[in-house]
Amino acid sequence: SISPPWSDGIRARFSGQGNRPLWVTVLTNDTLLAATREQVEAMGLIVFRTQHEMDCVCADHADPAAAIVRGGRRIAWDEPTFRHLRSHSVRTGYPLLDTASGLDASAIRAKWDIPADVPVVGCLASPYGNVYHAFWEKAFAARSGIGWRYWNGRQSGWRGVLRPPPNEKQVMRALRRFCDRNGAFLAIKLRHSQGAAPWIGQVADKILGEESHYPHTSVELAAIAKVMFGFFTTGASETVAAGCPYVDLSIPRLREGLSDVLSASLKDSFGYPGAAWELDARDWVARAETLSFADLRMEEKARQVYAERFCGPLDGRHSDRLVYAVEQAVRGTPPAAIPCDERGIVRLPA
Repeated sequence: SISPPWSDGIRARFSGQGNRPLWVTVLTNDTLLAATREQVEAMGLIVFRTQHEMDCVCADHADPAAAIVRGGRRIAWDEPTFRHLRSHSVRTGYPLLDTASGLDASAIRAKWDIPADVPVVGCLASPYGNVYHAFWEKAFAARSGIGWRYWNGRQSGWRGVLRPPPNEKQVMRALRRFCDRNGAFLAIKLRHSQGAAPWIGQVADKILGEESHYPHTSVELAAIAKVMFGFFTTGASETVAAGCPYVDLSIPRLREGLSDVLSASLKDSFGYPGAAWELDARDWVARAETLSFADLRMEEKARQVYAERFCGPLDGRHSDRLVYAVEQAVRGTPPAAIPCDERGIVRLPA
């Protein structure tokens, strides 16, 4: 599961000693944010991407004053919980990223009716407006100038009214200008729960939804894109794993607004020039027409450094390591005793 055991009945069934089922948790960014001690200790095998992700999760819950906030309370763990986490954890990479290996770019282009001879720019849009119910979010998604200034005023007072930061419409139109300058085809991927705002249809050459789960649409898009843009998304690691540079367009107040409800592993995954850039939205709108693909090209050394922290080995064998770790655990090998390499990644038998 990508979730912890969530009910008292499930926790009781998956806790304790003796002959019991093995609950395997494959982490996503928010899996353990609100997990209690009882939920953590019911997990028989906890699968992280990398040692860095594991360290970030521990940091999220170590200090009660700085711990993650969920449901109005801070979720901090005690030492027995950390001990269980460490002794029942492995690091395998992330199985979803295996799909980034060996994709047929020409087949993907043909499926989406994208010309073979034109560069592609991808964008992982986000459903802002009514997700976090924050002033900054409503300002960013506002569909009118009045709404844009009103919500910025609620957020930042008269400064927000007189000098409001860019909204989604301005950011996306800047993306269109970037594509026009570089002769690129713009493909925008929306989430399954997300409808396209009017300006999305005005700037995009192609709008994608959740056309495929395995390989995931976002990974397919990264496989054909020269560069991918997005808004504070875990899609950054999928993009870099597929060999495509990622640019995070930093929305005003987003990081501050979500700091209490996001894992440190996500907050730390941008700002790696050569793999995953971060540009302030105001800076992006001003500079979009001056940037070229050469300014945002992937550098293999930077990609490897990024992958070691946020992806795992770029060898297409994350799923193999996960299955091997589960097999070892079922046979009675303590998770902490499963062989690992010098990076802490599960080592497959020769």
